Amino acid sequence: MSKYKTCKGFKDLMPADYKRYMFLKDSIEEVGNLYGYKPVQPACIDESNLFKDCYDKEIESNLFTIDGRFINSASLNFDSTVSVLRGVVESKLYVDKSLPLKLMYLNNMYRYNRRDKSKACYTQFGFECIADKSPYLDVEHILANIKVLSSLGFNNYNLRICNVGEDEEYYKTIINCLDNLDVGYEEDDNIDNLPYCTGIAFSIDVDEYDSVIYGGRYDGLIDIIGNVLVGCVGSKVNFDKLIKLMDDYEAFPDFKEEVDFYIIPVNSRCFEYGLGISEILRDYGAVVEIHYKEYDLKRLDDLLDRVNVTYSLVIDEEDVKKKTVKVRNSLSKQQSCVLLKDFLKDLESLEEHHHKGE
Repeated sequence: MSKYKTCKGFKDLMPADYKRYMFLKDSIEEVGNLYGYKPVQPACIDESNLFKDCYDKEIESNLFTIDGRFINSASLNFDSTVSVLRGVVESKLYVDKSLPLKLMYLNNMYRYNRRDKSKACYTQFGFECIADKSPYLDVEHILANIKVLSSLGFNNYNLRICNVGEDEEYYKTIINCLDNLDVGYEEDDNIDNLPYCTGIAFSIDVDEYDSVIYGGRYDGLIDIIGNVLVGCVGSKVNFDKLIKLMDDYEAFPDFKEEVDFYIIPVNSRCFEYGLGISEILRDYGAVVEIHYKEYDLKRLDDLLDRVNVTYSLVIDEEDVKKKTVKVRNSLSKQQSCVLLKDFLKDLESLEEHHHKGE
């Protein structure tokens, strides 16, 4: 048993978790690309006053703060929207108004909660759109988030929307546009996920999972950060909640280890030959694993049943001497002994065919 454990409220991403994490990230980014969003990576630490100014002084007890080492007071990322907008102001990305500035990110947020120390770290995917104010941009933003869920197979969503502080005509235009596009919704005045929201606010639920995605318009936030008068509409995907939802629906693909070639040298004298072949195969872009223990060939089928592999290459001392390799198809169980140079020629012709097809 390990002497040390993960700090309470934080988590590791082991290979299986990381694959699910990256699958969701890639899926959401694919939708974001369709709408013109560009990936950014906000800093993991910012001045504490940045978060206090955008929220209120009472959040100070919820910040993970580091004093005296970098600046007077710095805190781990409390809200990635705030950090992204700080970066936009600092880099003056808002100056070019030829197109809306659309940014997306995946980042961790850190919030200390004295009552529930098990939730210190949250993973958040966010969309931010900085541009001149338009109700149609708000609608497009909602549509992008709906498409995120539908792309993952969730069409049973419930969109809730309300008017936090927008003029009625603006809000009415949004509602009429949703009606005309046949987007289902319900008006709900109890949406309070974004404390700095100054326009519309929306939340998208799936079954009992409320606020899987939430967002709204917060034109005043970027002004607080850098005295910049420009519109901003954004949203946050609760990544951890979405992973639980995907697990409940068994919506993740089967992340089996895909191995193109599994090389099995039968004894220690064959490993060097096997290593040389493995490097050649990797130069062709193949995923290669080598069995690094001497193995009883009678148990080969048992071994390969535990590995999702396309071909196995069995190498014995005769192969080393004659520069051959035994190629075994894992599906048909057919095995043939071929000269290494002929085997590599076949790989070259396959690669050329693949590139022509592209």
